[in-house]
Amino acid sequence: MGIVSLIFTVIAPLFFFFCCFLSLPMALIGVAFSHAGLSNSRTSGVGNGQAVAGLILNYIQVLPFAILMILVLLGVATIPEV
Repeated sequence: MGIVSLIFTVIAPLFFFFCCFLSLPMALIGVAFSHAGLSNSRTSGVGNGQAVAGLILNYIQVLPFAILMILVLLGVATIPEV
């Protein structure tokens, strides 16, 4: 599960450049797999570092996007049209 979360960690920023609205679901899926991997690693003892790395990196990706969406909803920031 830790490897899967790291794969989503790598894929999510790539989707940000093509369509930023696909990046958030990919990062959230990575967070879900990271949490599953972390609970699995606590029982098996294998893959704890990968799961923690996936959690940290995916939350780093989710946080700016969430802040941007809050600012857009408040009308402080605008999303440029392409």
